[in-house]
Amino acid sequence: GYTSAITPDDADLKRMGNLAVAALTAKYGTRYTIATSTNVLYAAAGGANDWAYGSANCKYSHTVELRDTGTYGFTLPASQIKPTCTETIAAFIEFGKNLSNEV
Repeated sequence: GYTSAITPDDADLKRMGNLAVAALTAKYGTRYTIATSTNVLYAAAGGANDWAYGSANCKYSHTVELRDTGTYGFTLPASQIKPTCTETIAAFIEFGKNLSNEV
């Protein structure tokens, strides 16, 4: 999140992200963007994702934002909380299934 540089694992990170987003989108049709956080959102140094990837050698370190596209920001209305949780859980389950194939 602190640089726009692409990591050596970019193709693998995108592949896993796309699998997760496909499962997420299947629930309600919500579309998520797969890209580095700096290149699609904004630079944010000091995040746990940077530490996990750079210092703890966690290859699959992702940033996940809420489903809002600019109307509510980080404060979703109550009506969007359960759908956000449902689709995000589907994404993490799919991610976990595919990650287990690599370890």
